[in-house]
Amino acid sequence: MLKTPQYINQMLKVKIDRPLKSKHPKYGFEYELNYGFIPETISADGEEIDAYVMNVSQPLSEFYGRCAAVIHRTNDDDDKLVVVPENTTISNLEIEKQTAFQEKWFKHIIIRNPRVTKTHFGVYGAIINDNKILLIKKARGPYTGLYDLPGGSQEEGETFLQTLYREIKEETNCEVIEANNERRCSVIFADFTKESGEQGVLQHESILYDVKVSGNPSRDGDGLDSNGAVWVDIQILSTSNATPNVLLAVKGLSHNVKVRTAVVKDAHRMVEINVQTWKTAYAGLLPDEFLQKRKVTEERIQKLAEQIAQGQYIILAAEVDNSVVGYLCGGMARDKNYPYAYELSAFYVLKEYQHCGVGQMLFDEFKARINSQSFYAYMLKGNNLALRFYQKNGGVEMPQYQRPLPTEEFVGEEILLAFEN
Repeated sequence: MLKTPQYINQMLKVKIDRPLKSKHPKYGFEYELNYGFIPETISADGEEIDAYVMNVSQPLSEFYGRCAAVIHRTNDDDDKLVVVPENTTISNLEIEKQTAFQEKWFKHIIIRNPRVTKTHFGVYGAIINDNKILLIKKARGPYTGLYDLPGGSQEEGETFLQTLYREIKEETNCEVIEANNERRCSVIFADFTKESGEQGVLQHESILYDVKVSGNPSRDGDGLDSNGAVWVDIQILSTSNATPNVLLAVKGLSHNVKVRTAVVKDAHRMVEINVQTWKTAYAGLLPDEFLQKRKVTEERIQKLAEQIAQGQYIILAAEVDNSVVGYLCGGMARDKNYPYAYELSAFYVLKEYQHCGVGQMLFDEFKARINSQSFYAYMLKGNNLALRFYQKNGGVEMPQYQRPLPTEEFVGEEILLAFEN
């Protein structure tokens, strides 16, 4: 069971024993970051837990900051913490780039969720032809019974492509003739049950390729992970019958999603998303005539554009292929009657881009921007999809703060979910 993720979002003291620009005592390479350890801790290798200090440009002897992530080495018992100044954030891309001087020699996964207790890494192929995708039926593990991409874990000494070719042959009986468009994606499985029966949180890290194959797929299982391979119509795939990796592959999101600070020119698109998601998410919960009256207006666009320009709120946009498909707004709590520092005031993702990690990326970035301090979010009572998402991310319903909808056109209620720091 992983222990290091528990430090994520904690304030920690780092003792620097290899400051910026110093040399490794044995191998001679130069440290491009301040590097040290967390006193009075023990890692899996029996030593103190090591840490990189990032977003600091001068040599240090000691540092106090927030743990933003864990670099979990999958082929070594020596995880590394990423520690940054309290009010700063850092992306996975920057972590990879700045630690490459040392981490390039190790297979690793970047963990941002403090509840992760287990990780899994695999290489998979998306084999798509004429609106059908070649999938296997999972025979074991947390996705048992679901459609999954053919692929699996690396064997000792294999490259990603060698793993891909071997796994596809084993699970489908087809030969890979072309593999391209390598990309990486990460999925959190919140209800993972270990073989011991203990509940945990699994982070599944994947390398995905677009693949072409020759040969006829075998419906016979491999006796391990697969109950056989079959061509499946893409249109029938959903969260009820397919793994997140499958949905990422067929929706083309795994390498083109970007979360960034919204800019003024996003306002029109964001209002369009607001109107569309109200009509899909609240159908059956709010009167049809009320939903039909919700329109994209110049007044609403101008108001949102002004909020973006003022910069008083955290307003994030999620892009897929350079098109905004979701957004989130939040900031300091406006209602001081609640014991929470921040509020999440608006959160919308287009229906066709839900269940693919877009909303999770927006949510995680918001938490990073507020340094994982406490916050609350109001949601429409009966919106079970939103409720499950918030609860999966630690939200706790607070019945004492339930309130009526701010409209006289019909009767409805909002419930408050609290997220402690």
